[in-house]
Amino acid sequence: MSLVDLQDTRKRAVSAIALLSIALLGCSKPDSLGINPFVTKDSAERFSLNKQQIQKTYDQSLSRDYLAILGSQLGRSMILNSYWHFLGMLESRSTPETLRGTFTELGYFSAPTLTTFDKFCIPDNPYAGAVIVRLQSLEMASPPCSSNSGVTRIPLGHSMRGFIASESNRFATAIPLDVLAKVSRQDRPITWNDLNPKWPKRPIRWIFNSQTDFKEDLTILGIKTPSKYLLAASYERAFLNVSNHPDNLLFSPTTPSKKAQLQGARFRIIPIQVSRNKAAIEPLANTIDLYPPELVRTVFLYISPRNPNKCIIYDFADFVLSHNAILMNENNLIPLRTKEREQALLEIQRHRGFQPKDAASPLCRDYQKSPHESSTHIKELQP
Repeated sequence: MSLVDLQDTRKRAVSAIALLSIALLGCSKPDSLGINPFVTKDSAERFSLNKQQIQKTYDQSLSRDYLAILGSQLGRSMILNSYWHFLGMLESRSTPETLRGTFTELGYFSAPTLTTFDKFCIPDNPYAGAVIVRLQSLEMASPPCSSNSGVTRIPLGHSMRGFIASESNRFATAIPLDVLAKVSRQDRPITWNDLNPKWPKRPIRWIFNSQTDFKEDLTILGIKTPSKYLLAASYERAFLNVSNHPDNLLFSPTTPSKKAQLQGARFRIIPIQVSRNKAAIEPLANTIDLYPPELVRTVFLYISPRNPNKCIIYDFADFVLSHNAILMNENNLIPLRTKEREQALLEIQRHRGFQPKDAASPLCRDYQKSPHESSTHIKELQP
């Protein structure tokens, strides 16, 4: 089944993605008298409906489990869009009874990476998974959460940090990182002229967004955080606001397709230079191995071993990895390299081995029963 086919199933999918706080809070079960608001005594008798069966089905619908994922706003659209495809694929394999009787809803709650760590890594948290966007070398320096947590960490894709200016800024050609790091330590605001003598001697108007741990990102580059800056509430808002002034400079996760995604936003992505004498590099998928590793972030999916729905999250991760290139490109992220993807699939397979096959939910068994989509074969769906 192609992703185009999967997209067509959105209109007829038997389950909808839950995006409200109900995904965390759940619902209370009706009392023994029955409180189904959709069927009255008169309507049941008029249409010869089985009131007990109706009430039982209604009670079950209110007590269903919801999967909650906490994570960076950067990964939100990728997780939700990929999950729609995942549901469409499950619909083709499972019976309506399995889909109705098994967890299928997803709630995604955005938080900065450091906040996500704090909330997800505590015992008995309500989240089945978390999306962490972090420098890979920093992330891999220690086990996820703690050595005794049992949390699984699966890479899904990459993101690149870049510098974005207004379209009205016609002078900035490339940002030299070494010069920027040096002049950031001075006791006055950085001017464009500090980065290149040919540029205007006007202060840079810095923009960051609250969903990015930008202070940590700048520290990794050796750049001192400016004392004054504008702070946007979201990635999209930061890009939309950058065109307000030619001296605005946004430091943010970015992709070449960002402009097509944000209609009406007038900005351009400025290439970077490792040093002033080096060639300029744009943040493109095919330049990821040339791009400074300090500006590359990896999107990790954390999976909780204590959550009863963990097998579904493992299957979802398997699905994203099996169709990694098209799902990452579709959602403004960079696919994993082939070796990274193979290792991640093996990691999923290893953790699945710890769970008895008869303990898996019917939904998981339906996903894993088709050999041509198994985690031992990496096969891209064609759009």
